[in-house]
Amino acid sequence: MLRDSSRFQVESPFVSSFSGAAPSGCSAAPASAHSASLSQTLAMPLRLLRRAWFRFVEHCNLRRAERGLMVLSDRDLRDIGLHRTQILSALMEAADKRTDALRVRAFATAPPRAKGARAS
Repeated sequence: MLRDSSRFQVESPFVSSFSGAAPSGCSAAPASAHSASLSQTLAMPLRLLRRAWFRFVEHCNLRRAERGLMVLSDRDLRDIGLHRTQILSALMEAADKRTDALRVRAFATAPPRAKGARAS
């Protein structure tokens, strides 16, 4: 049984009894430190997963727009100033401009750093 459960966090599910101080070589971190390190550990994979999801959605939107433009006749494409071979490059250029606009907006809304603070 745990005598003072607020002082130690037992990581192993196989440990059924724990008394006294932590054995030498074991770290007895408080639960708050463990949860902070866990959230930091999970933050990076979640960011990567989120970024991959948004790129996948962007890719699907790009392909959907490409299919929509490929359906148009050559005359309709000429009316909007495109040739059939320029469809993908025009869509990629538009996506790059949209991404650049989002980056500019993100930097414009970022909170200002304190004076003398270094960039990390």
